[in-house]
Amino acid sequence: MAAWIQQGFRLDMALAVAFEVAILRMNRADSQAERGAAIRFNHRLWRVAGQLAPTAPLAEDRNGLVDAAATVHGLTQDDAAALNARFARVLAGRAATQGALRQILADWRNARTIAPEAEFGDWLVTRLEGFMAQQYSAWAA
Repeated sequence: MAAWIQQGFRLDMALAVAFEVAILRMNRADSQAERGAAIRFNHRLWRVAGQLAPTAPLAEDRNGLVDAAATVHGLTQDDAAALNARFARVLAGRAATQGALRQILADWRNARTIAPEAEFGDWLVTRLEGFMAQQYSAWAA
């Protein structure tokens, strides 16, 4: 995938890390409530990925993200985790994700000074959602 950058922010890397976070949440869920929360988080993440997909630099990536976002609701937890892992690799690769994670965690530490109770995954997806709002503003102009 070509670098996917908006306003100096690597959307490709952030999505890859968010997909990894969703996998961890699904794999660590011990109770029915935790599994439900993990699935809801994953659905939210894929809604964001699907909405941001039209801004991806390559048509095959745009199409793949849109198609995957449309199917994620019907997947089992294991299939959803596999889909997330596939797109994390496509978007950034394991090594790049780890490098991006360091930068994203630095941003997270700064954000925690303002909102100490915030949860990392929710913060990251909320940040990605901010780019959706900017995208809609650009389309309306």
